[in-house]
Amino acid sequence: MNDNQLMHAMSLDDTYRVEQVLARGEDGITELVTIDGAGPFVRKKIRQKLARRNVWSALTECSSPRLPRVEATYELPEHFVVVYDFVPGRPLSKVIETDGPLTPEEATSLAIELCEAAEELHRHGIVHRDISPNNIVVAANGAHLIDLGIARMRVEGASKDTTSLGTWGFASPEQYGFAQTDARSDVYSIGRVLGFALTGIRPDDEAYEQILKKHLDNAPATLVHAITRACSFEPSARFQSAAEMAGALSGSSRPGNDRASSGTDGQTDHAQIAAGTHASKRNPDKSRTRTFGGLLLKLALVTAMLAGLMAVGAIAISTFYAGRESNNGPTSSSQAGQSDGVSTSKKANSASDANHLSAELSIAESGWSVDGHGYVHFGIGLKNSDGPAAIAFPTIKVYGYDANDNLIFTDEKTYSAIEPGQTVYFGDQTGNGTAPARVEFEAVTPSGVALATATEAPVYEILDSTESAGADGMQSFLAKLKLQSAPSGFDKTQVFLSAILRNKQGNIVAGYNNFCGCPSVGSTVPVSIDVNNPPTHASCDIYAAQW
Repeated sequence: MNDNQLMHAMSLDDTYRVEQVLARGEDGITELVTIDGAGPFVRKKIRQKLARRNVWSALTECSSPRLPRVEATYELPEHFVVVYDFVPGRPLSKVIETDGPLTPEEATSLAIELCEAAEELHRHGIVHRDISPNNIVVAANGAHLIDLGIARMRVEGASKDTTSLGTWGFASPEQYGFAQTDARSDVYSIGRVLGFALTGIRPDDEAYEQILKKHLDNAPATLVHAITRACSFEPSARFQSAAEMAGALSGSSRPGNDRASSGTDGQTDHAQIAAGTHASKRNPDKSRTRTFGGLLLKLALVTAMLAGLMAVGAIAISTFYAGRESNNGPTSSSQAGQSDGVSTSKKANSASDANHLSAELSIAESGWSVDGHGYVHFGIGLKNSDGPAAIAFPTIKVYGYDANDNLIFTDEKTYSAIEPGQTVYFGDQTGNGTAPARVEFEAVTPSGVALATATEAPVYEILDSTESAGADGMQSFLAKLKLQSAPSGFDKTQVFLSAILRNKQGNIVAGYNNFCGCPSVGSTVPVSIDVNNPPTHASCDIYAAQW
């Protein structure tokens, strides 16, 4: 920077009038400013060594109204300066504190808007890394995602981020030095924000999980599915993009689409000023970015995360024991009146290699149908071979083709663990709103942390299955869920329920899902999977898997 550039930058800096200091710390200062009567704007002065100029440059290319619009950037001797629009509203944290938790409808709208903002960032290579209640402004026109103070550009080939930053309770597991963050890290944070919005309890509160479970017992399947999947420990088990999460939320809420497939000083970007109530659409405000500088806190977290990773590699995730076995069943996915898809199986490491766990994941049978909005509802039976390993993260790929055999969508789904010799059934949703003519399913080769030592699994029983027709095409698939037995030390969590619909020939025609709380051993709980306008079917089987 030459003298002329410096003088120009300092002159511009002096032109702004500081209306309020929003935050000040060792990392910089954030102010509310005006210029020649225009504004207000947020002016963020970031210490030179911490400035991520490429992030702010990429942000100028983003067009989502739910992201800050950059007005100017310039350099000072000690700071990189960014000026962007101020969003009048309240931080989500303040909204919840003042008005209480959001309704499921409000929370769904909020999450979809956050996904919209995150997807635009990801499209330009930006990972936000601090999607949290203080960084979400709830304004009259919806949610706004702010404060890109610790955002970074996705780096191809990097094994992990260079610094561990984030807001405690909302930051993804990989933000603590175990892997590089990506779009799925922000998806995790949106899931945690969604849980906070519904409960009013921060995820780092020891009461959070128990309170969230109570809320989810009575919540729409779309929210249960969104939170559970988005907050998966393993990134491959989450929604693979913010757009996919938004599609699941919005698709499930449409008729005919019932599916269940705190910061540090100096990082606040917006004044906590706002009007608005729960009756208006919510928008997040800027929050404070927390850096984990406390050594004891950091060591405790690293220890916990290492234990979690070791557990993933050493034991199988608990899953449904009595899967439906179909040795002679169909191996292709078909929709009544349409072309068959392709089922393939792939084998993992050779069973003869004593140094490696091995298992073979195959598709026992599958089938699908399209709803009135162009989304695919499918049921699938996944089988683990009789080898020595459990498949901790059974994963399939889904491909949709039009009538001309052009690929119109792809998807990847990860489910709960399958023990050796088991066949477990799952109902799910996929697609992008364009009805396919053909759908193919492919089993992904299990390897690495996707394989685990076989363990004893909980045993569930489905009792008294019935169907009940409701108004406006609603169909309820009802049953009682009993936990027959569980291994010692079993920590009951949620149960993933699947309704698999079949035609008169016994072929799968659709699949749907929901979640419920796990009963105690020997006890039963009523369960329901509600579906709008399911396809014509002769029977419905309900399956349970530990989630």
